[in-house]
Amino acid sequence: MAFDIEMIQKVYATMAERVDKARKLVGRPLTLTEKILYAHLWEKNPSTVYKRGVDYVDFAPDRVACQDATAQMALLQFMHAGKKQAAVPTTVHCDHLIQAKVGAKTDLAVAKDQSSEVFDFLSSVSNKYGIGFWKPGSGIIHQIVLENYAFPGGMMIGTDSHTVNAGGLGMLAIGVGGADAVDVMAGMSWELKFPKLIGVKLTGKLNGWTSAKDVILKVADILTVKGLNKSINGEVILKDISFSLNKNDKVVLVGRNDVAKTLLLDILSGETQADSGTISWGITTTRSYFPTDNSKYFDVEANTLVDWLREYSEDKDESFLRGFLGKMLFSGDDAMKKPKVLSGGEKVRCMFSKMMLSGANVLLLDGPTAHLDLESISAVNEGVKRFKGSVIFTSHDHEFVQTVANRILEIDTTLVEDMKSTYDEYLQKKMKH
Repeated sequence: MAFDIEMIQKVYATMAERVDKARKLVGRPLTLTEKILYAHLWEKNPSTVYKRGVDYVDFAPDRVACQDATAQMALLQFMHAGKKQAAVPTTVHCDHLIQAKVGAKTDLAVAKDQSSEVFDFLSSVSNKYGIGFWKPGSGIIHQIVLENYAFPGGMMIGTDSHTVNAGGLGMLAIGVGGADAVDVMAGMSWELKFPKLIGVKLTGKLNGWTSAKDVILKVADILTVKGLNKSINGEVILKDISFSLNKNDKVVLVGRNDVAKTLLLDILSGETQADSGTISWGITTTRSYFPTDNSKYFDVEANTLVDWLREYSEDKDESFLRGFLGKMLFSGDDAMKKPKVLSGGEKVRCMFSKMMLSGANVLLLDGPTAHLDLESISAVNEGVKRFKGSVIFTSHDHEFVQTVANRILEIDTTLVEDMKSTYDEYLQKKMKH
C-alpha cells in the first residue's frame, strides 16, 4: 500500500527538469544518488555544482519517520515550534520499546504495560499534529517504511539506523538524529555535507537476515587483520596476529619487540608481504605511512623543499605549499633548503607535511617523534591528537603516547594484550600483574 500519493506526484512533476539542469551544471552523467540529491535541493532548481564531502547543502526531504524511543524528544521539541501540523508527511512507529524475550504475544503485552505512558503520549501528539501513528504490534519500522512509504527517486530521513531499508525501492533514505527530524517537520531545510558516493557490488549470497544497514556497516569498516604470520630468515617475528581497527581508534603498539612492531606496520602499509593471513582495509579508507627509515623519500633531485612537496600535491601553488611547510615549522628561507641536506628531525617534519597533504583518514606512524626537538614533538603531538581519522603508531615518548592513544595493542611475537584505555591505565594494570 502506498501513502501520500499527491506528495509523490509533486516530486515526480519537478524531478526531470531539476535533474536536467544538474546534469548540465555538472557536465557529465549523474548517478541515481546524485539525481535524487539535486532534485531535493531547498533552493529547488540547481544552480551550483557541489563538491562531495566538502560543501554544506540545504535539502528538502519528502518525509520523516521516527521510532518510539527517539520520537519522544523529537515530538517534545516539535510541540514548541508553534506549528499546527508537520510540514512534511511524518510517521511514528512503536517498535523499539518492545523487547523480544518470551514470544510475540507475551512481549507485546509486557511492553504495553511498561511503556503505556510513552505510547499514549506519542499517540496523542501524533493525532494532534497530523502525524501517522503505528501502534505497538503493527510491525517493525524498517519494514513498514519499505512497504508503505518508499518510492523511487524520493528522499526521506528517519530517527532509526534502519531507515536505509527504504533504499530497497530506489529511495534515498538516511538515518538522522531527532533534531534533524524536527527541523524538517517544522518546515525548515535539512543541512548536510554533500555526501561522498561509494559503489557497492554484491557477489555471492547474503545471509537471509542481512539488511541494508549491515552492508553499510561492512563498507564503513576500517581494518580487519586475521591470522597474520611473518618469519624472517627462519625466525618467527609475527604469529597469528588478529585485530580490527575501528573509526577514531588511536592505537599504540607497545612491547619489547621493536622489530615485530615495525614489521607489522610495514605489512599494513603494503611495504612488506605477510607469509599468511589476511588484511582487509575498508573501501572508504585512504592510508599514509610514516616509516622509521624515510631516506628513500629524500634521495631526490628537488632543489627546494617547496619543489619536493609539490611532487605530492595536487595544488602546485607555492604559497599553498609554504603554508603546509609552515605548519611543520619551516618558515622563510627554511622552505628553500635542499631535501638532501636536511637533518633527521627536519626530514620527519617534511614527512608530516607530506602526510597532511595526502588527505588520508588512516595514519600509520612508526616512531614519529624520533629525531625531533621539544618544539617539533609538541607540534606533532597536537596534530595527531586533532586528527579526525584512525591511527596506528609506535613511540617511546611517554607523554606522546599518553595524550594520543585510546587503545593499546601489546605485541611480542603474538598479540599479548588488546586494551581500550590510556597508556597510564595500561601500565597500572601491568604493574598489578
